[in-house]
Amino acid sequence: MKKQLGIFELFAGMGAQSRAIKNIEKDMNIKLNHLGISEWSIKAIIAHDLLNNGEQCNFEEYANLNIDAKEYMLEYLSKFTFSLDGENPYSFRKLSKWNYRKLRQLYIAMKRTKNLGSILDISAKDLPDNIGVLTYSFPCTSISTAGNQEGIVEGTPSGNLLEVKRILEEFNATEKLPSFLLMENVKALLNIRNKAIWDEFASFLESLGYHNTTMVLNAKEFGIPQSRDRVFCISELNGKKEINVEKKSFCPDLKEFLQVDNPLYLDEYKNAVPNNTPKRRIDYFDNTKKLNDLAHTMTISCVQDRIPNCGVFLTNSDGLLINNPQLDRDINGVKAAFRFVTPREQFKLMGYEFEDFDTLKNAGFCKGHIERLAGNSIVVPKLYNTPNCQDNLF
Repeated sequence: MKKQLGIFELFAGMGAQSRAIKNIEKDMNIKLNHLGISEWSIKAIIAHDLLNNGEQCNFEEYANLNIDAKEYMLEYLSKFTFSLDGENPYSFRKLSKWNYRKLRQLYIAMKRTKNLGSILDISAKDLPDNIGVLTYSFPCTSISTAGNQEGIVEGTPSGNLLEVKRILEEFNATEKLPSFLLMENVKALLNIRNKAIWDEFASFLESLGYHNTTMVLNAKEFGIPQSRDRVFCISELNGKKEINVEKKSFCPDLKEFLQVDNPLYLDEYKNAVPNNTPKRRIDYFDNTKKLNDLAHTMTISCVQDRIPNCGVFLTNSDGLLINNPQLDRDINGVKAAFRFVTPREQFKLMGYEFEDFDTLKNAGFCKGHIERLAGNSIVVPKLYNTPNCQDNLF
């Protein structure tokens, strides 16, 4: 029987890796050893906890977290660096002014996810020494074609890849390197301006004894009707051969997958119909994919109300799909002739369930927060099926 490997998530986000782990546990009837995460974005931390650990009820461990425990929670939280926008540090002075309910939510999320905080504040000695699988899907902000394209440079979000190198060097010094590494990032990682630095990092991994399998995978290949190409790199310590990935031969129809025009979500459809401003009437309508007759969306990004986006549905003013063969921009009068893909649908297109959207909505997450979390996440079935070597990993 193979030794069970512990799993640790760097740049954990809202926990697509953890959701994939839960799917593997369910299908293989096993219990995996999830060791913890590193994440500094407050919304991502709370979402990770809620989506993977359930509602923050009055668990016995937190029974004493009443309104008088605010200072106790603040003392613990003061050890960490947090971010509200995922890019810049958030002032502890501002955090200390939060009300009891919000502090309790963050405190419990930190505890239940076993979060060690920002990668900038940790070293290998802070991490568990029995990590078998280390995930490190570092921020794409500085390399994405939708970002500022600064590149993988120290001091930028994508430059945090250098922090991964530092931690692996520290692990190597103590001969405690993880058995497997798993990375996901945007396809632009392999563009001319970024590939040299990535190749240098891949060579560094090889110098430590890892064998790298690098591939570009599309969400459509894993049963999700979204055209989303992403680079994956799986590195096996002392590995000798490429790791194969099992793809699916069938991808469901987009409208069926999203259950479009579901009467339960009429308010959400209507709210996704923007006003018929000149920019939306001309620029958005003319330059955005129409999804009514397409089998899949384009790539889900952090904001839908911009160009490019993942596509729009041609609808009436209530957001219900209609035929508009003449592509009449003014068919709905003061409302646009289309609706955006809703945050609920975005979650579904990232491999989550409608109920996951409800979990975050009921916890007070706004539309913008949920869109950002979805756009920054990883398509869960890609992780679940990547690699097709679960016997080796688990």
